[in-house]
Amino acid sequence: MENNVETSEKKLNKNKYKVIIIGGGIAGLSAAYHLTKNGMNDFILLEAKNRLGGRIVQIRMGNERVELGANWIHGVLGNPIYELAMHYGLVDIMQIPKPHKLVASTEKGKQVPFQVLREVYEAYLCFLRRCEEYFISQYLPPDGIDSVGQHIRLEISMYLDKIKDTEDRHLRELLFDCLLKRETCISGCDDMNEIDLLELGTYTELQGGNIVLPGGYSSILKPFCQDIPSENILCEHPVSLIKWNSSNGNDSDDSDKTVIDDTQKSATVSNSSESVLDLLTSIEVTSNNKKWYGDHVICTIPLGVLKHKAKTLFQPQLPEYKLEAIDRLLFGVVDKILLEYDRPFLNPNITEVLLLWEPEKSTNCTKPDLSKTWYKKIYSFSKISETLLLGWISGKEAEYMESLSNDIIINVCTDILRKFLNDPFIPKPKSCICTSWGSQQYTRGSYTAIAVGASQVDIECLAQPLYADESETKPIVLFAGEHTHSNFYSTVHGAYLTGRTAAQAVLTCGIPQEFTLDCDEETTDLSSWIQGICLE
Repeated sequence: MENNVETSEKKLNKNKYKVIIIGGGIAGLSAAYHLTKNGMNDFILLEAKNRLGGRIVQIRMGNERVELGANWIHGVLGNPIYELAMHYGLVDIMQIPKPHKLVASTEKGKQVPFQVLREVYEAYLCFLRRCEEYFISQYLPPDGIDSVGQHIRLEISMYLDKIKDTEDRHLRELLFDCLLKRETCISGCDDMNEIDLLELGTYTELQGGNIVLPGGYSSILKPFCQDIPSENILCEHPVSLIKWNSSNGNDSDDSDKTVIDDTQKSATVSNSSESVLDLLTSIEVTSNNKKWYGDHVICTIPLGVLKHKAKTLFQPQLPEYKLEAIDRLLFGVVDKILLEYDRPFLNPNITEVLLLWEPEKSTNCTKPDLSKTWYKKIYSFSKISETLLLGWISGKEAEYMESLSNDIIINVCTDILRKFLNDPFIPKPKSCICTSWGSQQYTRGSYTAIAVGASQVDIECLAQPLYADESETKPIVLFAGEHTHSNFYSTVHGAYLTGRTAAQAVLTCGIPQEFTLDCDEETTDLSSWIQGICLE
């Protein structure tokens, strides 16, 4: 038997690692980065695509670098991504923000007076803040009001009732509709009626505004790629199966964890190589018809992919509480439309045009014909440069757009700009690039939101590791990604923190829970000190 075990250990040498990280987005890179920084290189990172970064991806379009995914660092104070960018000299602290001049126009090309635009926007922000307060207040919303969309529309209705002039009232109503479409792109949903009202306040907004890096958001990937050994990363390795409990498959139906009984696993040993492998490793991952073995797996697969494959990807199947959480949470589609022109045509003083679409006439048809209405979900076009415009679109309309040819999108967008700017001579763009996050097989959407009926608890359930023993000292399967951070879901810094937390759990595996942390006076990342892992 000893010879059999020795032979199997030799077979496993090339494919046996202490940690297998699935996914090379920011969460997976964060886990690998922090393992490396803490002297642990016994890991392999398997990425399905031919590049790293996940939903952080940059391309060149003309003379500009444009982001197809994440655009901004959301907040400065307490944001580990901002601290990392500062540490590596990626932030231009002398950069002066460009003035942002917004105009709003109707389909007839009539611009809304700025005073009206400002009043409506301030009122809208007030309505949104009141929605956020339900999470921390003792008050309940009115009966039958469950979603953010329902509550805001109730507030809008009361606001508009005070406007006596019919034309002025209609104009303000169009502005509110536009801002709600904008909110779907921020929240990552099809309609704000999908977002749970009582859970909106769970998202923590960091102070400092949205920060743009001079080299683009993708420049944040460089430190990770420099510090993680290249031999520890394999791209174009999609994972098809994760065996994590092949010995007994116990699911804990009445608790929030799942454990493997090690004593049962080691009680009997057969001469088969499968049994020997069970003794030597806890995890078996299949990728490209090749097997990888490890003691821990850190799964950073996006929520959109888990929604499609969670029931078949894991063997045995994930505990029911995790499958239910995956089902309840929302993973919406938000896409970008990038239009490149030969020459500028928009007023140099204008940076963004809000599109005030007239509402569709009500019909008895239950399903709208998206082929005739999809473009009305585009709420604005903004300047990236004088010759590059960016449009945003979300939900079902975004999914439909992904099925269209560039020629159709170019023609539709040209018609929109000519109509709203009241200029029939606006040229067609020379090129158009649209994202397709909904149909990308390794993302299946954009980012996480808490749907009506879901809660912060669902995110916490997704983040819960699966353990090897009742004492919970050895996590076998760990989960990371923006969908597993209960306060920073939908953000890059949320994904980064969950990857770091997973790495910490592996590094402290088997260490007693009560231990003293020494504060590294040289690190400026307080959250790193709290986690017990330093950046350096």
